[in-house]
Amino acid sequence: MNSQPALLPKPDSGTVAASSPSPPIVELARFLAHLFTVSYRFFSQTTLTLVLSIFAPLTLIYSPISYLLAPVFVFLRVLLDLFIFTPYAIAASIARNVYPIYVFVGTALLCAICVGLVARAISSSIQHVLFAPPEQPVSPNEAKSEKSSLKTSAPKPRVKKRVSIKKERDGY
Repeated sequence: MNSQPALLPKPDSGTVAASSPSPPIVELARFLAHLFTVSYRFFSQTTLTLVLSIFAPLTLIYSPISYLLAPVFVFLRVLLDLFIFTPYAIAASIARNVYPIYVFVGTALLCAICVGLVARAISSSIQHVLFAPPEQPVSPNEAKSEKSSLKTSAPKPRVKKRVSIKKERDGY
C-alpha cells in the first residue's frame, strides 16, 4: 500500500513543504532599520527635552530685556526702513514705470539698425550694378613686377658722376 503518511504532501504533487528562508543580508538590513528608528526617536526626544529645559529660564528673562531694549529695536527698525526698504521701493517704482519707455526705445533702436543695414545693402548693390567697381590701388611691389615684366633689354650700367664742392666767396 502507501508508505507515506497522509499529513505530509506528496513530492509529485508540486507543492513545496516549507518556504525558503530570507538571505542574511535582508535580516541585517531589517535589524539596522529598526535600530536606526529606535535610536532616532530616543535622541530626538532627549534633545527636545534638553533644549526646552535649557531655554526655559531664558524665556523668563526675555520679556524684561525686550521691554528694556524696545527703544533700540524701534530705532533699528526706523533705520532699516529709511536706508533699505524706502530706497528699494522707490527704485522698484521707477523701474516699473519706466519699463514701457525702455522697451519702446529699445525696439525703435533695433528697428532703426535693421532699416539702416538694409538701406546700406540696397544702395551698395545699386552702385555695383550701375557703376563699374573702382580700380584697386596698386602696391609698390606689384608696380615693380609690372615694370620688370615690361623691360626686355638688359639693365643699363650706371655711370659714376663727379661731384665737386665749390667754396663760396664771402664779400667781407
